[in-house]
Amino acid sequence: DPIASWRGSILRSRVRAPPSKPSGLEARYFLLLLNRSIFQDEHGEELAREVRAALHSGAALLLVHEVDEERDGCDFDTFFSITPADLLDSGIFYQMASALHAGT
Repeated sequence: DPIASWRGSILRSRVRAPPSKPSGLEARYFLLLLNRSIFQDEHGEELAREVRAALHSGAALLLVHEVDEERDGCDFDTFFSITPADLLDSGIFYQMASALHAGT
C-alpha cells in the first residue's frame, strides 16, 4: 500500500517492492512541487531538512514545476535565488523538472 502525506509543497511516498523483490526492500520517491513559495514560508527550513534527508537516503527526487502564476507558479530561474545554497551545490536542479500547467 502506498503511504502518502502532503506537507506544504511536498508529497512523500513509500511504495513496497514488487513480490519478485526480497521482502523488506522499498523504492523511495520524494516528489517536490516547485513554486514561488518553496523554502520561503514558515515551513521552508523544515522542507529544506526533509529534502536534504531524502537526498542523503538516496531517494529518487521527482521535481514538478508550477508555472501558473495564479497557483503560485514562477519562472524556473527563481529557484536559483530562493533555494538554500547547500541544496543548489548538491545538484538538486541537475535533473529535469516536469512543468505543471493549468488543467493538468
